[in-house]
Amino acid sequence: MSAPPAWLADPTGRHQMRYWDGVQWTDYVSDAGAQSTDPVGSPATAAPAPAPAPASGGSWMDKIGTAANQAVDATSAAVDSAADSLSSRPQPTSQPVAAPAPANATADAANASAPVDQGNLVADELEKLAKLKESGVLTDEEFAAQKSKLLGS
Repeated sequence: MSAPPAWLADPTGRHQMRYWDGVQWTDYVSDAGAQSTDPVGSPATAAPAPAPAPASGGSWMDKIGTAANQAVDATSAAVDSAADSLSSRPQPTSQPVAAPAPANATADAANASAPVDQGNLVADELEKLAKLKESGVLTDEEFAAQKSKLLGS
């Protein structure tokens, strides 16, 4: 099936437009709206130009509409393909990720595993209580009560 008669881009490249009569290219040409004739088989043409592809709608607007629809179809196909690709991937589990250990975690872990001298801890706590009493934060009664708790008496 051949394209219907129409002014189309000149396949020889010598003019802007050349008339296709539905069967073959004619000698009628147009440049900037001015019509003239130029034989298709003139010496400037090395080989006959191929016939245009069959027109899908006729007017340039129909052709642009067809091209736009093809672009939409191609885009839709690409989106569908990407969606299929993503849905076939294994979904990540929602398990929490462990936070990185602090820089001094190894020293703390080593200290935690070492035996603790309870006497030093009690002495340290008593010193803290004494400082609080001296600064006026603790009364004599509060200091005595906390000291009794630490010493277990």
